[in-house]
Amino acid sequence: MIHAKWLLLTFFLFPFLAQAQLQPCATPPVKSKWLTLYQRHPEHYAQPEEDTILYIPLTIHLLGNDDGTSHYPIDRLLTSLCQLNADFAQANIQFFLESPIDYIDNTAYNHHSTVVEGAQMMFENDVENTLNCYFVDDAADACGYNLPYASIALNESCTGQSHTWAHEVGHDFTLPHPFLGWEGTEYMAGDTAPVKLTYDYTYFQDTLILDTLIIDTAFTELVDGSNCEIAADGFCDTPPDYLSDRWPCTADNTNGFTEVDPTGATFQTSGELFMSYSYDDCQSKFSPQQIAAMRSYILDEKPNYLYNQTPYPQLSDQQTPLLSPAYEAITDKTHTQLVWASAGTPATYHLVVSKSFTMAYPFVDTLITDTTFLLTDLEKHNYYWQVQPFNKYSFCSPLSKRGKFTADEMVAIFEQAGERWQVGPTFVQQGTSLHLTGQHPLSSDADLSLVSVSGQVVQTQQLRAGSLDYELFLSEKCQRGLYYLVLHIKGHPVLRQKVMVY
Repeated sequence: MIHAKWLLLTFFLFPFLAQAQLQPCATPPVKSKWLTLYQRHPEHYAQPEEDTILYIPLTIHLLGNDDGTSHYPIDRLLTSLCQLNADFAQANIQFFLESPIDYIDNTAYNHHSTVVEGAQMMFENDVENTLNCYFVDDAADACGYNLPYASIALNESCTGQSHTWAHEVGHDFTLPHPFLGWEGTEYMAGDTAPVKLTYDYTYFQDTLILDTLIIDTAFTELVDGSNCEIAADGFCDTPPDYLSDRWPCTADNTNGFTEVDPTGATFQTSGELFMSYSYDDCQSKFSPQQIAAMRSYILDEKPNYLYNQTPYPQLSDQQTPLLSPAYEAITDKTHTQLVWASAGTPATYHLVVSKSFTMAYPFVDTLITDTTFLLTDLEKHNYYWQVQPFNKYSFCSPLSKRGKFTADEMVAIFEQAGERWQVGPTFVQQGTSLHLTGQHPLSSDADLSLVSVSGQVVQTQQLRAGSLDYELFLSEKCQRGLYYLVLHIKGHPVLRQKVMVY
């Protein structure tokens, strides 16, 4: 008999190899006692109003190595949060950041190979009354897992615009895999499935048990649905599924080969469910019964999550305007002020500054609540920057356009015979003024000229001795561009300063 995996390799070799390097989910087969009772009599359990959105508080832990490297990037985290809320929008469940992002520098936890090690990480760091999620480089050799007595671990390489996070949160909200019982068992294409399967859910009881092997059995779900309430995941609107490894879907969103149930009925598995192991581009939903179970479970088992149900206004889906410096401006190496528009509601801004156009290897990668940031001690170089706003409830605002500026020797200082003078600002808007300021009054008359880069004198102003501060108002002749401000004393240039007009 042909093995199902070889059929997949025949038709979808490259994507299968690309995604099969990690085990999809290290949450072994388990069906909670709560779900078993619920599915017997769902009418006995409370349900929130259908149009009521349940807001769930998150605590995000970003694991790094002992030396402080290898934390999950903020831009990818925001993408993942946006995707998580999109996946749960159909269920009227949304997630918000209750706690500040928690950075943990621990190589052993960042690269843990067993769920027991992950449990220890969670016991040490979980924050009460929130859903704790840990982003790590290695989550027990899997894309992720959920521990019912602790929280969720996610492999960074499996997140972003994927449904891995939604899958693991589904587990946390009591959903099993639709192929419950097949975990660890490879279905052979065309073989008749057994009536029952045994499975091992050691480590996945309500508490961590290390010294006992826990085995259970599950009925194989039939195509006609006659045993759907007691077989596999117990949901009658999740069709039979015997596939416990990652698989790509065909054009009609099925697995592309025949499976045979214990009665001989044939079918193909649909790839649409988040709780299946189909590829991300196949998945799109939780079933209505899965949604009802999750919402009831939250009310019944996790009411401590529901203490804050008043969200902030959503942030704009438009790019944040970068206000200053202007694109391709020349700025001061010792004092470059980045300014961007406010999001208008409570927001945190993710600011990235890099020497690379691709924004690789940023030397500034920070979160701030202000709309301005001062850069000092820059090199003479081109720099690029972007800003992305978010708040506790809103994660989908796009990155701003990429800004660009060139740091240069912009603040020249003239010091002679005890006189010290400085020009500012060096990045100035049309129709405004430049200022020459000193520590002592100017001892003799002088001329202050604005000269274009081609050498043309655009305007000149005579400075009378005796003052500490002189102003040069930019005339209409002064168009946008680079200029030099030149100070002449007794006919000799003693200060030559670059100025950018925008």
